[in-house]
Amino acid sequence: MVKILQRGPHVWLWCATIYALLVAATAVAAVTMLSRSIEQGLEVWPDAQSETQMVAAWRGAAILAYTSGSEVGHVCALLAGLLVARTAAVRSWQAGLAAAVLAGTVLALVNLSLAWWKASPRLAHLTGPVDPAVIDPGLRHHSCVIVAIALVSTAFSALAAAGYGLGMKRNIKAAVITLMVLAALALDGHFILTGLVPRPDY
Repeated sequence: MVKILQRGPHVWLWCATIYALLVAATAVAAVTMLSRSIEQGLEVWPDAQSETQMVAAWRGAAILAYTSGSEVGHVCALLAGLLVARTAAVRSWQAGLAAAVLAGTVLALVNLSLAWWKASPRLAHLTGPVDPAVIDPGLRHHSCVIVAIALVSTAFSALAAAGYGLGMKRNIKAAVITLMVLAALALDGHFILTGLVPRPDY
């Protein structure tokens, strides 16, 4: 049986409060960054003319819209992993890792569900002159969007696990470097995700 070291109730309250703030930050980012995400996604094919170009632009917008705010969420996932390592004091390393991954998964669900909820009606009106059946907001013909969502979702759990590992090893330098890398990716991360969009014919 997994044993957990005794901690005062104030520590658990502090932990819960910090995690609640991380969840709130992830949720707010998913909603407030939506318009910016759609605009950046449409730049996959600016001034699209043909039907295939318009579909490519829509796919770019969909990828970033459905993962809106994940840049902030990923930072929060790393911090959540560090938080678990700092406060849980679980004697079983595996149990602590599971707790960190669970914390990251919850953040992923918050981020992606809110982004999906807010983005779906916006994307449905981005079809323009293209037949909505061709664009298919249901994503049945847009595997690149599904792959992007899966990658972003997996990154939440992976970063939480990484944060836990760094926290248990008390490797603060590596944690700071990871945060800096995430901040850099936040500036250009949209290029990585929209790179999944197949290039249309001219």
